[in-house]
Amino acid sequence: MKGGDVFAKHIVNAPDTIHPSDEVIVTDETGQLLGVGSALLSGSDMNYFGRGVAVRVRRGTRGIHR
Repeated sequence: MKGGDVFAKHIVNAPDTIHPSDEVIVTDETGQLLGVGSALLSGSDMNYFGRGVAVRVRRGTRGIHR
């Protein structure tokens, strides 16, 4: 939520249609939006790898007033 990068070991499920450099949204297990950013790995690699940065988060939802 602070805008920190998402590491592959924390990915629960990523669609195989994601390609590196795609714009992606980051959600928790319930679907709550946590942030937006750019994918560094493909969706299948995010699901497979256990280490490394998967998404470079540009903006987290913390501090956004609704």
